[in-house]
Amino acid sequence: MKTYFRRAGAYFLKTTLLLAALFGIMTLSGTSAYGPQELLAGLFGSTKGALLLAALLLASLVNPKIGFVTRRVGLDLAARRDEAVRTMLACGYSLASESGSVLIFRADNPAKRAWLLWDDAITLARDGHSTTISGPRKEIIKAEYSLNALT
Repeated sequence: MKTYFRRAGAYFLKTTLLLAALFGIMTLSGTSAYGPQELLAGLFGSTKGALLLAALLLASLVNPKIGFVTRRVGLDLAARRDEAVRTMLACGYSLASESGSVLIFRADNPAKRAWLLWDDAITLARDGHSTTISGPRKEIIKAEYSLNALT
């Protein structure tokens, strides 16, 4: 539950900062009909602004449930560990830690790690003769496709 609220808060912060950057660019480029004070007053003092903030909060609360997944791939991790590590390297992830039959990968690129709000861990865990892979949805889909190509 702690992870859920941390992910929700981080996503809310990320979307709020992107919105602030958009407002800043609009103000600096002269494409906004309002100045910074009017934009802030409209955001915090109007019904539309309250609805926007409520929508951001709702999206932030839903994101941890839909933004992180666990999938099963038909790869025998015990037999093909080195190939799995090479495949994850090709996907932009390097092996961060290993414990028994669990491999944890982290993004190589610091910008990618920041974009994923430092919640970039992809976990490969042996589950009998198959492997479960868990982490951020978009990254898992890419890695799953590459790992399934090995089978």
